[in-house]
Amino acid sequence: DRGTPPTVCAATKALAMKVADDPASHIQAHSALNYDFVLPETEQKCQVVGQLHGSGGFDSGLETFLLTDDEYLFCHANPAAIPHSSWDTIRGSETTLSYELPGAGTYHLVISNEMSPTNKTVQVRAQVKCAR
Repeated sequence: DRGTPPTVCAATKALAMKVADDPASHIQAHSALNYDFVLPETEQKCQVVGQLHGSGGFDSGLETFLLTDDEYLFCHANPAAIPHSSWDTIRGSETTLSYELPGAGTYHLVISNEMSPTNKTVQVRAQVKCAR
């Protein structure tokens, strides 16, 4: 018996996890969808990638935000405030998502229909992909 091999030699699998796989979600006018996820501590570089497709009403009504837990809590404590995000807000109903994540923590992917007077149906596919 040579003992256990050192962890340095162990193959590290790239971390990947689903954030949203929603073929048809309905968002009421002046409302939002929220997809929460927790990124564990990792040495890998991670990002959220995916696509959003919305239909119904005006095309420009949807906004996509990625918020840290602190940003999300501030937004909920101050509902009249425009959400402040560390990332650019994406406007429109045909969107490719790509957000670099700074590290471990709780994140909130928010699809907002706040600016629209009409209900929308959205297809959201998003995942966290990490690599060394």
